[in-house]
Amino acid sequence: MQSIRERINFLKVFTMDKYVGAVAASSRFVVEGVMKHVPNGAKTIVECGPGEGVVTRALLNLLPQDGTLLAVESNKEFVGLLQGIHDPRLKVIEGRAQDIASNVRTHQPGLVDFAVASIPFSFITPSERMQIAHDIHGVLRPQGVFVIFNYSPLMYRTMKKIFGNTSIGFEIRNIFPCFILVARKEK
Repeated sequence: MQSIRERINFLKVFTMDKYVGAVAASSRFVVEGVMKHVPNGAKTIVECGPGEGVVTRALLNLLPQDGTLLAVESNKEFVGLLQGIHDPRLKVIEGRAQDIASNVRTHQPGLVDFAVASIPFSFITPSERMQIAHDIHGVLRPQGVFVIFNYSPLMYRTMKKIFGNTSIGFEIRNIFPCFILVARKEK
């Protein structure tokens, strides 16, 4: 549960950075909705747009001791907060989701078991949205899972086109209600 100060800080960052797409950190219900899609035994995870790290912390709770979580965040304030999570499995990268393929190649050799994104896809161009989904598909191992959670189902058709196997859920217990899109890379 976030303190009042943490909520105010999140809202402050939201108002100062046009690329922050959430007005508050994700609810525990959204976090649980995302966590249920993490494959058993996932050792390599990529998170785009972790914000304050609510989902990051939950992912670290699932990750084995020899696992790696690469968190790519564009907001400097959030990067600082993420770097305050002292866990050797966490690699915090200041960068954009649009550069995810190069970030993974640079900081995480091998393929990824699970990728999650909570970025405002409506703030970027259709070609950038397509490129992000394509790049995530390229870094996932077969049967790897990609989850997007945000306020819009905008990415559903793109994920369906690239991954094929794609589903959509909805979590109302969040400020604001949230869509959870799930795609699995075929063998």
